Amino acid sequence: MVNQFDVYWVDLNPTVGAEMQKVRPCVVVSPKELNQYLATVIIIPITSAIHGYPYRVACHVDGRDGEIVTDQIRTVDKSRLKKKITTLSPDEQAELQDVLRQMFCESRHSLPASIRAGFSFLYVLSLHHFFGLLFLFQRHVHVRLFRYI
Repeated sequence: MVNQFDVYWVDLNPTVGAEMQKVRPCVVVSPKELNQYLATVIIIPITSAIHGYPYRVACHVDGRDGEIVTDQIRTVDKSRLKKKITTLSPDEQAELQDVLRQMFCESRHSLPASIRAGFSFLYVLSLHHFFGLLFLFQRHVHVRLFRYI
């Protein structure tokens, strides 16, 4: 039986583009109730390359420190699951649940201030580009209209 927060070696190959590849540890995040009836599970890969990116969860698996790469969530067939390694600690489980809640259930206003500042900057930048493009579009339409008058 595959349980939520169990960590398995998972064969992620074949992959496309920037998807995480090879056989690596992954956390099962789909609930036990789904896992017992479906032929698939929802997993999140773990990497030993620690970057400290937002929304990544620190963990210790198989004697190594790592990060749960929440930006690479996948659904895989259970046949990709190899050997069970461990189960996340209660603290790691709580942190992962908190991060997933922030990513999918809460608005951006509930994010830490440093991340909100980044979103605000991108929002202002987007508005700047929008109005710049609008100006160019209006100028282009205005010029074309006068060509035909």
